[in-house]
Amino acid sequence: MVEVPKRPAVFMVGAFPPPVHGLSMANEAIAERLGGRARIVKFDTAGARVGSGWAGRLCRLGTGLVVFRFAIMAAVRRPSSIYIGLSGGLGQLYDGMFALIGNLLHIPVFIHHHSFRYINKPSRLTRLVFHLAGNATHIVLCPHMAARLKQLYPTSVRETLVLSNTALFPAARGGHPRVRGGQLLTLGFLANITRDKGIFVFFDVLSALDRRGLQVRAAIAGPVADTIGSEFNAALIRYPQADYVGRVSGDEKRKFYESIDLLVFPSRYENEAEPLTVIEAIGFGVPVIASDRGCIPSTLRRGGGACVVDDDRMAERIADFVVDVAKSPGVYERLSRGAVESVMNEVTSQTAALSKLVGMLTRTNTVDGDVISDRRIGS
Repeated sequence: MVEVPKRPAVFMVGAFPPPVHGLSMANEAIAERLGGRARIVKFDTAGARVGSGWAGRLCRLGTGLVVFRFAIMAAVRRPSSIYIGLSGGLGQLYDGMFALIGNLLHIPVFIHHHSFRYINKPSRLTRLVFHLAGNATHIVLCPHMAARLKQLYPTSVRETLVLSNTALFPAARGGHPRVRGGQLLTLGFLANITRDKGIFVFFDVLSALDRRGLQVRAAIAGPVADTIGSEFNAALIRYPQADYVGRVSGDEKRKFYESIDLLVFPSRYENEAEPLTVIEAIGFGVPVIASDRGCIPSTLRRGGGACVVDDDRMAERIADFVVDVAKSPGVYERLSRGAVESVMNEVTSQTAALSKLVGMLTRTNTVDGDVISDRRIGS
């Protein structure tokens, strides 16, 4: 009789869909990649972050006895690793408890970072979590994120692994470089439509281009925040060259990227990390002009666009870039070609990084695993 190797267990802590957002999608992508290699136990912390106040969160945690259950399961099952999709805010209170259990039981802990919140503003809570985690491996989105974490938390962040979202969310691989004809340049904006994401900076860019005498078209996609609905609608009236196409996903998103020549991403979101929109755009061969937040400079430095400083003159600088691109087809074609090449090169390196992470989490070469979902924390 052939003995079937025992499959390792990986305990995954973090938010999982629903709701769907960047952090939950990333955690789910890791789970799917691990599914063929290990038994996965999910501890979904999304419910634990609902409500306000530390007392309310502790009450939910105590009522559910989730940490106690996690500790017992970890002690009995001895998972090969504990993966934590780190929260950007007070949810780190829970993350730290799980990390501490892993540390005490000598189980390797992996902390996946998706926010610059505690990098832009160093946090005592984050420092405590890192201390509780012991000698954890920190998974980061770009070399800049790794360098900043080591600089701000030098006593606790030692081992890092760079894993771009390019590996987790297959972008438009195989996109083709664009060649512009004599038609008007079409600028695109795709994001959650909020003030922080830069929608009104985008309109300011249209104003700056008007002053420069450059006619363009504009396509805007994404859900509009209720807080800016009337202001956004008023801006659409003032700028007839802009067309709002609504939410897009799947094939509609593909058509959106194919309809634009240049993606403008002037985000002022404080915690911006590595937006999927930028990765998708360059994968389609669409050059990008964006603010210099988070890992965006690392992404565009490989090719396919440029960054501008987020200050009072950001709209003017973006307009200058658009004018240069519009007047020089050769510049545009080089940017588009650089975008496609950068994504293809990154896919190769990041596929290797993802395989390395899977090996570190499972510490085995077994296949045909399955997924077990633990109940949602706070439910």
